[in-house]
Amino acid sequence: MTKKTTLIDIAKKLNVSKTLVSLVLNGKGKQYRINPETSGKVLALAKKLNYKPNQMARGLRTGKSKTIGLIVSDISNPLFASLCRHIEDLAESNDYHVVMASSDENPRRLRTAIETMLSKNMDGFVIVPTERSLASLQFLASRKKPFVCIDRTPEKNRYSYVTSDNYKGAFNGVQKLIEKGYRKIAFAGLSNHLSNHNERFRGYMDALKYNHLEADPGLIVRMPFHSLKKEMRSAMKALLLQHPDALFFANNTLAIEGLTVLHESSLFLPVCTFDNDPSFFFYQGSMVVIEQSFRKMAEEAMNMLNEKIKKLSSTEKQITIETTYREIH
Repeated sequence: MTKKTTLIDIAKKLNVSKTLVSLVLNGKGKQYRINPETSGKVLALAKKLNYKPNQMARGLRTGKSKTIGLIVSDISNPLFASLCRHIEDLAESNDYHVVMASSDENPRRLRTAIETMLSKNMDGFVIVPTERSLASLQFLASRKKPFVCIDRTPEKNRYSYVTSDNYKGAFNGVQKLIEKGYRKIAFAGLSNHLSNHNERFRGYMDALKYNHLEADPGLIVRMPFHSLKKEMRSAMKALLLQHPDALFFANNTLAIEGLTVLHESSLFLPVCTFDNDPSFFFYQGSMVVIEQSFRKMAEEAMNMLNEKIKKLSSTEKQITIETTYREIH
């Protein structure tokens, strides 16, 4: 294993003190009137030897770890993986490292992740709230650590967040189905503890109401996240017994499970769903996908978090980003 380059290694090779090397690498060469030629040699050698500062030691000295905690519901979900990548790239461009964790939609696991990251002196947090996450967010706020919620709104909307316009996205998606002549539109979503799914359900209901259509309880299924895969197949089969003429899925995981049942039943009903997936290309029916801009969400969240870390703003901000629509077939 290659030995990690230290300040002492650089100092010995240049026959200067460790303190001088530290001052130069921390951008304090001019302040302490260090010879520019010497500073140049230090910087060049540090680059040549691929010197990486010890973030833990730096954190002890400065009170900053240059590390951000990122907690999403499931890192293995392609959408959250995309969000994580955008945040990681933005953090790196500002010389921050990112430590990631999954809450698995479990409030206790969220709290454990927060406490673990606090013990490692994170400078700030980006968090996808779970259901019943308010106590954990209040705990984090009491520790005076900057954080921004993303993808979902925190309970009571009292903290900074960046989210998509889930209501408008769903309303317009259902409206597109209605404009094509469909009237019996089924809805499949997650439980009412998640803000984004609440807003999508509200958008679905209001679109029906706007078009003077009755909401049929037999065409609506909502299930807990943890039993999605277990319940979705039977729920889909029950929905199909009601003979819907179109389907609305509140996210792509639900859509994937639902399309599998449709395929097995040799049915290709028109579908509208939140969030894309490569497998949708192979669906033989018509499909409208409501797309969220995770890149924009990541940018806004990181801008807000950066302002909080640098104490440029103490105001809690709420940002909602428009969705777009793509017709696959």
